[in-house]
Amino acid sequence: RERNFYEAIYGRILTQWMNNSYSSLLQNAIPRGMKSVSKVYNLDVSVINNTGSQQLDQVNGAMDIVMPYSNTSLTFVNESTIALYKYNTATGQWTKMASQLDMANNSVSTRITEPGYYMLLGNR
Repeated sequence: RERNFYEAIYGRILTQWMNNSYSSLLQNAIPRGMKSVSKVYNLDVSVINNTGSQQLDQVNGAMDIVMPYSNTSLTFVNESTIALYKYNTATGQWTKMASQLDMANNSVSTRITEPGYYMLLGNR
């Protein structure tokens, strides 16, 4: 039976923390006076059908994400300054995203429109 491409299509969003040499490179790009409050997360968005999958560089619409952090990661960090940052591969710098800090639940939430590398950072 032949399957229609559009009947068999679905999406996949993968988030994984990175622990490799590229992660170390990204951590070395943290701006002076700031400290990481989370690991580096790679957010990957793919579309999959019966013939394979394809990674997306951007999505129509937006995705809401919530990233938790631990009290143990707050050493030498001003908690009220924690925000989500996205790594800009063109400039080699972390860019602050518009995000909402929820200190009662130790989390940061935001709306994103593209995959990439994300990390929570705060001022020392």
